[in-house]
Amino acid sequence: MPLLDNRLVRDVAKSSTSARTLLWYIWRLVKDMRAAWLGSESMSGARELGPRWVRALEMKQTADFGEKDSAAILDLTRLLLTGRSTEALADLLGSGEQMSERGIQKWETTVSETLIKLRDFSEKRVTPAFQRLHLVLEEVEGWSLLPQYAAFEFSRDDVDACRHLCARGIVVSSWLASVARRELRRFASFVAWLRFSVNNLNTTNEGNTGARYDVLEVNNYFMSGLQASPIDKWFVGPIPTFTPEDLGVPDQRQPLQEVLEKARQAAKQGKEEGWRKATSQKDLDHIDRNLDALAQELATRCQRIFAHAAGAVSRSASVTLKCGSTESLGPADNPEVVIRERIIMQAGGYTQFLATLVSAGGRSCMCLFRVPYDAATHQQPSRVEVSIREFYLPEGGEEGMPVDLLEVQFFDDEHVVIVYRLPNETGPVFVATGSYNDLGYESLQADAYVNIYAREKLVMATVEAWNKGQLRSVKQMITRRRRLNIQGGERVSVAVNGLAGRRVACVLNEEGVAMEGLDLEGDGEDIEGSGEDG
Repeated sequence: MPLLDNRLVRDVAKSSTSARTLLWYIWRLVKDMRAAWLGSESMSGARELGPRWVRALEMKQTADFGEKDSAAILDLTRLLLTGRSTEALADLLGSGEQMSERGIQKWETTVSETLIKLRDFSEKRVTPAFQRLHLVLEEVEGWSLLPQYAAFEFSRDDVDACRHLCARGIVVSSWLASVARRELRRFASFVAWLRFSVNNLNTTNEGNTGARYDVLEVNNYFMSGLQASPIDKWFVGPIPTFTPEDLGVPDQRQPLQEVLEKARQAAKQGKEEGWRKATSQKDLDHIDRNLDALAQELATRCQRIFAHAAGAVSRSASVTLKCGSTESLGPADNPEVVIRERIIMQAGGYTQFLATLVSAGGRSCMCLFRVPYDAATHQQPSRVEVSIREFYLPEGGEEGMPVDLLEVQFFDDEHVVIVYRLPNETGPVFVATGSYNDLGYESLQADAYVNIYAREKLVMATVEAWNKGQLRSVKQMITRRRRLNIQGGERVSVAVNGLAGRRVACVLNEEGVAMEGLDLEGDGEDIEGSGEDG
């Protein structure tokens, strides 16, 4: 695998991890802001308090006072401008838990804290995260133009699309911070007016002049905050697709030196208004700004880019199909081969153990492979050792009774767990353990493994050498075993835990409907006879 010899893979992996972490961070923040504003299954949002209060006023107008048409906003505007209240509005302000000082305080605290959360999260967390992600995507876009990164097959169009989405995320999150700040100012004026109106209604002093609110801000909150808040658009609607020109940014790109010169001239003029140009505010209500949908779309596109790049190592690998006189065999030739693996760390390196069960000529055996590695180089070793074990029971006389091995699994750094049944039977199965790291291993010949990189090919080459008599097998007697209640078919599944204090094994039958677990630290069934412990 030539790509693993340089740092390109590590650089791409670091960028992929950074992008994933940033997107996960953004996604969680947006979900938290959405739940605080619009609510979730377990909590109500701050957004619902205003419409609920308006609906209570409309219900009083129609149900309690017999008005045909409810006009809540009109009555509120009349009270704001003239100080005169309708009977329905006066009844609402003078009664109800929500109009008490405690109720108003709760309303104010809930909405204010939520707006502050939207402002701070979008300005201090979401926007910087989008900016950092934009830098990562810019680096990936640069890699797409370099020939040494050609194996990763970065699509410049896909990266550019993600970069534009990220740029929109920066704009939308900054935009949300400014709108939340404006909404908070309007809501503060609205609450001050509401308190003033309730106190005026409940006191006999009609000349109360303790009002501290902005009439225009309160009226603006009536029109665009109390019933339908503009903040809703940041959590509902389609994915934003606007361009800078849609926001009023001029399409013409001016040189930086010219822009700086204009800024200097404006600073020198001081309070003079001659340099100012009369501009009208652009209507942006039609622009989609769903931050939640944008974050999800950006995560999907980035995942597609880096998932395809992750296959560069395998796409650039050199695969050897044949090696010397050994016939090439793979998983397609023997789909039944299941290989178990265990790594044991040692001083100066580590050792890889492989275990599998094979059957040939009516004989069932376990093949164990030992492959040492150097911790400094991690190179594929040229030496591979193998030990072939045939298990038997002492009931069969001098030669013993062979068993049919069903499954093998590494238990800990010293033992393996084997599941077997009696030959030519479909009755109960048995569990036994055997050691594997102190067996007599023998080295394979170089031409049998040097260029065989697939584990399946190694197993098939070993079986072929065993059948030809080039490798010997060692018989091992089972002296301790544990009988299970489940019936054995052609296959069983085994899961083990060899940790201290949790040394258990679970066996699942072929149909997957019966499972038995047992403690391997307990006493097993002893079989009389002498031989190597199993």
